[in-house]
Amino acid sequence: MPALPTSAESGAMVASPKNIMIADTTIKYTSLTMIDP
Repeated sequence: MPALPTSAESGAMVASPKNIMIADTTIKYTSLTMIDP
């Protein structure tokens, strides 16, 4: 289980659409690998 981001990290991610896109892609990729390793 990854550690929860600090409020500062969360704020930086919210402020950056690129980071949001990377995080969304990472979540989708992780979900796929967990379902079908």
